[in-house]
Amino acid sequence: MWNLNTQAYLSDDLERRLLQRAIEEQFRFRPVQAVKNLFARLFQTA
Repeated sequence: MWNLNTQAYLSDDLERRLLQRAIEEQFRFRPVQAVKNLFARLFQTA
C-alpha cells in the first residue's frame, strides 16, 4: 500500500488507471470464494 502525504498529487491518467484497477479487482470472479460461500449457505444452521 502506498503512503501518500497531503503534498503528493496524482496525475489524471494515473488516478484513472488506479481506480480502474481497483474496480476490476473488486468485481473479479473468485471461484474458490464462491464455492466456499455456497457451502456456507447450504450448511448454515437455522
